Amino acid sequence: MTQNNILIIIIFVLITYIALLPSFSIMFLKYQIDLEFQSYNPKQNQNKPGEQYQPDPDNYLNNAEFVKLDVEGPESIAIPKDGKKIYFALKTGSIHSLATPFITVPRKLLDQALPSKTEYVTTCGRPLGITVDNDDNLIIADSVKGLLKFDIKLNQLSILTSSYINSNKTHSKLNFVNDVIVGNDDMIYFTDSTSIAPILDNTGDWNTLIPSMYTMFASVNHGKLLSFNPKTKETKVLMDGIKYSNGVAFDPKEESIFFAETGGCRVYRYWIKGINKGKSEVFIDNLPGYPDGVDVDFSEGKLYISIFGGRNWFVDLIHPYPIIKNLVLRIPYLKIKPQKPGIVVADTQTGKILNYFQSSYEIPTITSTIEHNGKIMIGNLLSDFFTIVKKK
Repeated sequence: MTQNNILIIIIFVLITYIALLPSFSIMFLKYQIDLEFQSYNPKQNQNKPGEQYQPDPDNYLNNAEFVKLDVEGPESIAIPKDGKKIYFALKTGSIHSLATPFITVPRKLLDQALPSKTEYVTTCGRPLGITVDNDDNLIIADSVKGLLKFDIKLNQLSILTSSYINSNKTHSKLNFVNDVIVGNDDMIYFTDSTSIAPILDNTGDWNTLIPSMYTMFASVNHGKLLSFNPKTKETKVLMDGIKYSNGVAFDPKEESIFFAETGGCRVYRYWIKGINKGKSEVFIDNLPGYPDGVDVDFSEGKLYISIFGGRNWFVDLIHPYPIIKNLVLRIPYLKIKPQKPGIVVADTQTGKILNYFQSSYEIPTITSTIEHNGKIMIGNLLSDFFTIVKKK
């Protein structure tokens, strides 16, 4: 037997061994994730010099101020009409509030700053997106429990819906409710991202990162856009077949909804009124990263797209090959990280890209971007602060 043959046998044995291992990310959990990986051919990443996603040369985000907190991971932010407090959801399952005005510091003083004291509001399962309804109640997209409502005045938490009517006219459970918006007519629109529910990890927290990673890596299209009518209590699927549906926002006239397809690196538009009602279109395609939250500045007609992290060239390379993707996830201690996060700003009428902002500072993720009183509030998943910058 030649040395080449021996080498081939050794490589074959190693590959077989690795393929039989559970993925490193779920190696120490009680449950294993069972997904059939799909082939997906992403468009060429446009994040190149001279093209539309060239980062802002003025480093606009470097002018941001930081609000240090006594909690970690203000992923999404909700602001009532009076603006006296803001509310944010945390990965621990709780929702906290912070009174205004905020104590802000520049990045260079953030590590030495004393944290602002937040106020505990309530505990859910694993809240992701939050907003306020027309009566200033919190409406919560809870990935574990479903769509929730918290009456601030009564200090009462209730479940609005945790299931929907499927094509067989039977009830199916919502597995991963992600983001939510409320219209002027009180209709609620929300996303359900994947068929994989959050996993209770060894720390006692509901882990949403692993199901999210698997869904996008497997390129499965299990995401949905839904509506909930608070008067009739009907939960309706508006659109399905989405590669991880995520953030949602109304257009300035509330005639359509923008929502992020994180796994496809694009933003869809779904019409809820007018002659196009019930129709959808890809509004912005081939984003430079993985879109998370979306928000609209009604006064200026701008769509803010929070880029959780930039696209990874290696992931784009292996996406067409399900076997290779499945194998890569089983290499112990291999962690594939996205590139630098950012914010894409687009015109809500045409989809034209107006700006692409990144920061030279170490901001691990950007999950939400909320416009309020001439400022942009930026949420994240992994840090003990949120960021504020003046509108450009």
